[in-house]
Amino acid sequence: MKKALLIIVIVIGVLAAACALTVPSKEKHAEAIAEALAGDLDDKSYDLLDGKSLTKIALKETLSYKSYVLCSTGRLLGKDVSFGILGHVFVVDANLKRK
Repeated sequence: MKKALLIIVIVIGVLAAACALTVPSKEKHAEAIAEALAGDLDDKSYDLLDGKSLTKIALKETLSYKSYVLCSTGRLLGKDVSFGILGHVFVVDANLKRK
């Protein structure tokens, strides 16, 4: 019984350490959101920058990033729009267009 408990504690500790070491940065959140939104922009209207680059530039200023030790979140316009864990960012709400 003690051996099984020790194994469980070690596995949880390794998973927690992996999460803590690979928390995605604000830039990763901006990149993931930009990819999700890039399809909504008309790439033909920009000569020097594509829609994804323009979106990333805007997100650098407007994205609110919060890092919790094991994961991170990104907020835009007061809404949680991305969640990051283990080096990956998942866009939760890409529907950010104003109506």
